Amino acid sequence: MVGALDADSSSYGLGIWADDGKHFCGIVFPPGSGPDAGNASLLIGGPGETGRAVARVGKPGSNPGVAACSIKNNRANRGRGPVSSPARWKPAANHREIQVVNLSTGAIEFERDYPVGNLGAQGTIAAQADWVLVAASPDARYHLAENGLVSGTSAIREVPTGKQTATLHGFVLGFNSDGSHVVLNAGKGESAEVQVAMRSDQKVLWHGPGVAQSMLARPHSSDIMIGVHGTFGDDTDIIAVDGEGRSHVVSRNLAVTWPCPCPIGL
Repeated sequence: MVGALDADSSSYGLGIWADDGKHFCGIVFPPGSGPDAGNASLLIGGPGETGRAVARVGKPGSNPGVAACSIKNNRANRGRGPVSSPARWKPAANHREIQVVNLSTGAIEFERDYPVGNLGAQGTIAAQADWVLVAASPDARYHLAENGLVSGTSAIREVPTGKQTATLHGFVLGFNSDGSHVVLNAGKGESAEVQVAMRSDQKVLWHGPGVAQSMLARPHSSDIMIGVHGTFGDDTDIIAVDGEGRSHVVSRNLAVTWPCPCPIGL
């Protein structure tokens, strides 16, 4: 045991470990308040430290969660802090947003709204609306992958400029630790495959059959561990892929479950 974490237990499911491997960034709510009230706070704490509230995050109905958190970037580059976003879709809301928070000042340095899209028969949507899931990179530049479930493409966006730098065909599950590589689900049905590709030029370094259900990025490395569900049957293999595209099966019929790198629904 390293030490006790001074944080509300409810924050664990809405947070993530920071890139220094020592601090935890989570969401807390005032006593008697729920996640939809719009008065949540971003909390940072570490084992043996007193947790501190950094900023008010989310809006009424937004149900916020933390997608990525960079302590190192905060200290080095005036701190672009964690990306926090709604944790789940709510039919009553007509949009979702993602925010970048400065860990030192609590200032919101970047915000982007997304329309509620049509997933199945849920809700009324605008003509151009898509259902968007966002994956955030843990690197200092905080790239975002905006996955359109209707369009089948993913837009890579640079934060805090908001500039779109690439469009990929498929669904980006996540990034490696410096944001240079992405794990991508491409194809459907029997032709479904998992790819590890360069973010900058979309060069595929590795691919294999199946669907990526989870992934972990090794800190300070280009290595990625991916939980790949087979195209046939129910087996899930854990496959490690390095920065050169070399791979090996770590284990069979297991899954990567924590810390959760899953994209957050907007």
